[in-house]
Amino acid sequence: MITLETSIAHMLWSDQKFFDQILELPEDCLTLVAAPGEWSIGHLMMHFVESAEWFDFCLNKTPWSEHLPAQTMADVRRFKSHLGDFATALQLQVSLDDELLTIDTGGKTIPAKRSMILSQAVAHTAEHKGQIASILRSNGMVIDLDRIDVWHFMR
Repeated sequence: MITLETSIAHMLWSDQKFFDQILELPEDCLTLVAAPGEWSIGHLMMHFVESAEWFDFCLNKTPWSEHLPAQTMADVRRFKSHLGDFATALQLQVSLDDELLTIDTGGKTIPAKRSMILSQAVAHTAEHKGQIASILRSNGMVIDLDRIDVWHFMR
C-alpha cells in the first residue's frame, strides 16, 4: 500500500519536475487562462507557492506571505526554488502522530487531522497540475503529466 510518506515524497518530486516542464515553454504561456476571468497559468504557478506556505502554516504555525503571479520564467524559477524550501518540513510531518490540529484563520478556527492536511496538499497540487495541463493543451502546448506520475516516481 502506498503510504502518505510516499505520496508526499511523490508530490515534492513531481512539483519540481512539473515546474521544469513549464520552464521549457514560451514565457507568454503564463498569461493563458481556461476562460475569461479565470486564473492565468502565472497566477496558478504563484498559487502553488502560496498553498505550500498555507499548508506549512496549518502544520507548523509559520507565517505565510503574499506573492504576485508569475509574469516571467524567472518568477517560475524563483517559485520552484521556494517550493523546494518546504520539502523537509513536509517530510518531517509524515513521521509525527496523526493528531488533531487547530488552524486559526483569523476569526475562524478549523480542526483538522495532520493526515488530512497532508492529503489535501497532495490532492491540491495534482488538481492544479491538471488544470494547467488542460489550459496549455487547449492552446496547442503539451505538458506530459505521465512523466511525473507515481509510476515514474517509483521507478
